[in-house]
Amino acid sequence: MSIAPFTPMTKEVVAQVLGVSIRTIENLVNAGKMPAPGRIGGRVLWHPDVFYTWLDQELRAPGESDGFPAPVSSGPQLAAPAARRPPAKQSAVARMQERQAHRLSSVTEEARP
Repeated sequence: MSIAPFTPMTKEVVAQVLGVSIRTIENLVNAGKMPAPGRIGGRVLWHPDVFYTWLDQELRAPGESDGFPAPVSSGPQLAAPAARRPPAKQSAVARMQERQAHRLSSVTEEARP
């Protein structure tokens, strides 16, 4: 019986295979949307069989919006929070114009008999 050698995959290699940034790989792992890597001596590595098995399953999964379906874990899954957009901040120019309009309206109200 012989064991075939393999080369562990680094974050850089995984990012290159998927065509994304290293930060995207970190985000996917943190979100549980791809298998977590192993750590050996401070290095972050994936076994190629684990990575390519996951990738095969992802590519065969029907119609997911972001290309990465639900987390890999088999435990209960929580619904993603609704997308929240922070309220738009008013520009300094808009705030100044609003103050001027308010002052102008208060001056004209005082001038009325």
